[in-house]
Amino acid sequence: MTFYQYVTVPAIFGFASNFGLQLIFGPIIVLFATYYVARYINQRRGVKFDLIFKEIPPE
Repeated sequence: MTFYQYVTVPAIFGFASNFGLQLIFGPIIVLFATYYVARYINQRRGVKFDLIFKEIPPE
C-alpha cells in the first residue's frame, strides 16, 4: 500500500511525476541490466556466473 501511494499519489510523497518515477524505477532497471550484461559476458568467456552466489562463507 505504501509503495502504491508512493508511486501514484503526488500529494503524499511527491514522486508521481516523471522525474519521481525515473528516480524510483531507474536504478532498478540499471541494476538488472548490469547484472544480465555481466552474466552474458561471463557466459561467453566460459565462467559460470551463477556459482558466484551459490555459497556464502560463514563468518
